[in-house]
Amino acid sequence: MRAQLDRIESSLKEIERPAPPRPTPILPSIPRPSPPRSWTLDLPASSSSAAVEGQPPAVHTDDLLLPADTPSSSTSFVFPTPMPLLTPSTSTAASTSVNINTSVSSRRAATSAALHEELSSQMNQMASQLKRNALHFSDSLARDAAVVEETQTKLESNFDVMQKERVRLRDHRGKSG
Repeated sequence: MRAQLDRIESSLKEIERPAPPRPTPILPSIPRPSPPRSWTLDLPASSSSAAVEGQPPAVHTDDLLLPADTPSSSTSFVFPTPMPLLTPSTSTAASTSVNINTSVSSRRAATSAALHEELSSQMNQMASQLKRNALHFSDSLARDAAVVEETQTKLESNFDVMQKERVRLRDHRGKSG
């Protein structure tokens, strides 16, 4: 009895080893990120001329749709086309004030159009990435489903073999004694 207690005590002492020391954290050693850049835009010549003429900037939507053989979901999203910018009308009665207002409003329109174009391109990139992520996720789910089905088949066959072995061992034990 004493030997058995000593053996249990020695095995418990092996289990109760002190925990290894924790590694030093790396978060304090990482520098803080720089503040986000401000919303200053460099206006290309094409966007400012398009804004002044009242034409909307071009938005590329070629890669936003799934292939035709992909089953569509019940919800669909429609990206509206941007509205053309309105230029102020000029009147002959107040030509000097209108010219000043026109130049100020055309700069604002150009800035607004450039901002709109940048935001549209960012949304386009995000939609494309979302589509790629969704396709990758669906492929991963299909692979996982195949692995789960294969595992289920193996487990079922293993279960059948174990049941037969249980019966065989029960019969052998009954015969032996």
